[in-house]
Amino acid sequence: MKLKPSTGLAFSACALLLASCGSSNSVTNGGSNSVLPNSWINESASSEAVILTWTITGTHAVGSLTVTYLSSSGNSALHDSLSFSGTVSSKSVSLTINRNNIAGTVKPTQLSLSFPQPNGKLSSLVMIPGSTSTYNKEVAKIDSEASSNEQKTQAEQLAQQQTQAQAAQNSLDRQAIRFASGEVSSDLSDIQGEESQLATDVTGMQQAVASEDAALSKTQSYLATTQSMVNTYGTGSGNGVCYEATQDVGYEAAQSVNYDATQNVNYDATQNVLPDISAVQSGIQKLQSDFTSLQSAENAMPGYLPSGTPMSSQVQSAIATASTDIANAVSTTNGYIAQANAYVATAYGYTDTAYKIGNCGSPPSLPVPLSLITVAGATNT
Repeated sequence: MKLKPSTGLAFSACALLLASCGSSNSVTNGGSNSVLPNSWINESASSEAVILTWTITGTHAVGSLTVTYLSSSGNSALHDSLSFSGTVSSKSVSLTINRNNIAGTVKPTQLSLSFPQPNGKLSSLVMIPGSTSTYNKEVAKIDSEASSNEQKTQAEQLAQQQTQAQAAQNSLDRQAIRFASGEVSSDLSDIQGEESQLATDVTGMQQAVASEDAALSKTQSYLATTQSMVNTYGTGSGNGVCYEATQDVGYEAAQSVNYDATQNVNYDATQNVLPDISAVQSGIQKLQSDFTSLQSAENAMPGYLPSGTPMSSQVQSAIATASTDIANAVSTTNGYIAQANAYVATAYGYTDTAYKIGNCGSPPSLPVPLSLITVAGATNT
């Protein structure tokens, strides 16, 4: 019979513990009770144990009713003990327990009590003669069951917490993969843009070299004019030969050919191409770093691969292409620089010739050649 207040089954502890559960009246009967046991236990104990002990003097009975039962969760054992008084006459029993009037019947082998329920109905508790030791054994079983239930509940809670923690970690892992994938995709796009800018700036050097070539042709033309004047007027400064040699040939060599070399070709190489190469190299480093992060994130959650996630082959191909573009840019740029230096040397050679044939003194010195660009890790020619 259930003693738990919340069950609403046959025997409710609510009827014992709460004054509102039943009547406060007691009944007294007379009779001889010398043959009745002084200790009773519930007939069938499963999740509760009950022991009633009394002392009967004449028809007057006093004693206690002790109950042990599982909590509604089943994880703990609850204990209640209630004193009572009443009468036992012949086979009739009338007890007052916690101001509740409890009626029943008794004989030497069985005690039956009827308890009022909150819904107005009566439930019966059937008890048989039993000792305290028997009751204690039942209590031990209930305590053991409560302990086992508590351990099971804790294990289930731990498993649930672990499941929730794993779900949360999986969510973080998926988020990390998506983020790293986005970074790598962005890196691949950025490198393409940087390579495109590099190619544009390298190609732009052609215009500077072409301008220098045109200036060189003009320098050569001025030298031919100087030679013609020498053939017509002879040498010396008074006949305009030296003016032609210094102000046309020399000026064109210094202010056009050499200017294009230093201010255009060299500027493009150092201020455009080299920064572009640095940008591509930085892009490669960032791509490698982000792809390493992506691989680490993927290793943390194998099997999860969002659509569009860059593959290793794409990354390696992009790095190889970028590295080749850098090497080609260095080679092509240095070719333009070498051509620019050659044009300057030729132009100053024209100037030297003009000074000599016109007997115009010492020609200007050849400027220091432009330096080739160097890039770590690239083939520099």
